[in-house]
Amino acid sequence: PTMAVPPGTGNRQFVDDAQIAEEQRELDTKLRTTNTRDKLDALKKLIALMATGRDVSVFFPSVVVNIVSESFEVKVLVYMFLVRTADQKPEEALLSINSFQKDLAHPNPRVRALALRVMSSIRIQVIVPVV
Repeated sequence: PTMAVPPGTGNRQFVDDAQIAEEQRELDTKLRTTNTRDKLDALKKLIALMATGRDVSVFFPSVVVNIVSESFEVKVLVYMFLVRTADQKPEEALLSINSFQKDLAHPNPRVRALALRVMSSIRIQVIVPVV
């Protein structure tokens, strides 16, 4: 239970920061679980946070590890996240290119098309020669 702190008091920022830190830990745990439903929930929450303008680039490493997921839905959300945040984390985005290239040879044509679309959507100079 969170403490009710009246607006205007000095503790308000601390409560907000503590709540944000707890949210981040929870999302990070869900992103790293083996449960596909939890991963999907966390990815959807991150996409929603991005839509409201929140900086979610701190989750980049936790999201990138899910590129190898067999779930098409997880892949779609991971790729969506990567396209939107790659400019903030160009070095990490470059490391994920190998996974995109593997997906270009995936047996599922939807996965191949998704990988190609994402690779051509990432606007980072170091990736352009790879594409």
